[in-house]
Amino acid sequence: EAVRDSLLTLSTTAVGVKVVYMGVGSITESDVALAAAIGGPVLGFNVRSPVEVEKAAKEAGVTIIQRKVIYHLLDAVGELLSGLAPERLHEEVLGEAEVRQVFDLSDRRGNKANIVAGCLVNKGSLDGSEKFRVLRDGEEMHVGLLDVFSIRRHRLEVTTVGKGTDCGVTFSAYTDFKPGDVLQCIHFVKRKAEVVRVESGGMRVVDDRPEKVKGKGR
Repeated sequence: EAVRDSLLTLSTTAVGVKVVYMGVGSITESDVALAAAIGGPVLGFNVRSPVEVEKAAKEAGVTIIQRKVIYHLLDAVGELLSGLAPERLHEEVLGEAEVRQVFDLSDRRGNKANIVAGCLVNKGSLDGSEKFRVLRDGEEMHVGLLDVFSIRRHRLEVTTVGKGTDCGVTFSAYTDFKPGDVLQCIHFVKRKAEVVRVESGGMRVVDDRPEKVKGKGR
């Protein structure tokens, strides 16, 4: 029961630990059959598994983890749990641009966009294939992320613009630009959930949420 209780301390909502069966003595083929049925490993603490059991486990694709020290067993289970850690989406800010001037081109023929934000890229780069948000005094000015309609540089439509570049940006569903607004270019990356070591032994997967992280381009 001490081993079971220690194993359960590694459980989180991200990656749970459930002990289906406990017994004493050597690991048996029945243990392997049960593990195969539920898709889990067999853990052995200070016991041995016969050769025929090892063979049955290999044929069934069942992992047998055996240790003589409880801390070593917990560490081995922690390593297993870390491999099961789910991937989560994290935001990365690829670049930022400050709105310097707002242009109303609604009275000009042939324009695809009516309201254009004249910007200067001051951090990283802007990529028209990514999502955007508009900040005013640090506050987000809309619900959800925005799609780019066009990015123009010297009247030429471009896909990306880098730091120090002047450009005109138009969004598909947002026109309420004001000088001083900040446009953030957002990229999503997949990362494994964080795994932390437990003082009593082993590791557990942190129940975290997607977070915003700053980009490297400055």
